[in-house]
Amino acid sequence: MKRSVKKFILQTGLLLAGIVIPFWVLFKLDYLPVITSSSMFDTKMMIAQKKQMGQIDLLAVGSSMTFYQLNSQLMVNTFHRSYYNLASWGLQMGDIKLLLGAFIPQYRPHYVIICSSVGDFSRSPNASYHNFADAPLFMRRHMPELFYFKNFSSIRHIIRTKKDAYPIVFDAWGGAQIKVDPRNDLHIKLPFPTVYTPAAYRSLDSLAGMLALNNIKLIFIETPIRQSEIDAATKQHYQQHFARCSDIVTRHSGTYLNYYNPSVFTDSLFADNYHLNHKGATIFSAMVVRGLKGIVR
Repeated sequence: MKRSVKKFILQTGLLLAGIVIPFWVLFKLDYLPVITSSSMFDTKMMIAQKKQMGQIDLLAVGSSMTFYQLNSQLMVNTFHRSYYNLASWGLQMGDIKLLLGAFIPQYRPHYVIICSSVGDFSRSPNASYHNFADAPLFMRRHMPELFYFKNFSSIRHIIRTKKDAYPIVFDAWGGAQIKVDPRNDLHIKLPFPTVYTPAAYRSLDSLAGMLALNNIKLIFIETPIRQSEIDAATKQHYQQHFARCSDIVTRHSGTYLNYYNPSVFTDSLFADNYHLNHKGATIFSAMVVRGLKGIVR
């Protein structure tokens, strides 16, 4: 009887090892688990986990507006505080609110910076981000390998996802420079407002309230938009959007900054209608830093 029990335990252990070891090897080789529909987000979260970061004073979140357009080195050199950029392209305001609910207990920020444009208020949230945000904090912080099994993907799918991922070079604080290619500048104007915009405003309101309840200062920054693509009706929609965001943010004791300024951000400073090129992002970051002096203490 004892022999059969030992045999069963041994067989079970070998079976589990046969399942776990291949995924452990994948993790060590940077073939990371597929957590959400965004390989860029998944990669960024795993990089942040490997850094084993503790408390972060200045936490930048949001979409590509935050990811590409805040100069990390300038932020760190100016404020001399712990800083990290957890933004990822494509995030909608509902996604940002959901993810902040996971980031706050993990990183305990004093300030949350969101650089935003109308695109963050134009589409429905991505339900796949729940796979990350709803995972236990201990798992996200200490055992990310369990994501292989929480949202199971085949080894073949994991390898193909890494192969197909858009190559990005992150700086030491999670930011990056946008790759400017005139062939990608299609002069596409995002539809705005959309049927999803009212819900996005509610998400911003909920997000701002959540930060206020946790004594975290929200700094919400409107980013530049290429002027040549804006007609009179669109400009009116944008002005209404700016007023709505300002009202929501300041009502929760946050700071609202607006750098939609066509006289400064001329068309030559844009990579496309909504993203600044390197020169434009440098000017934008310098303006943000000046605007935050006296706010970030």
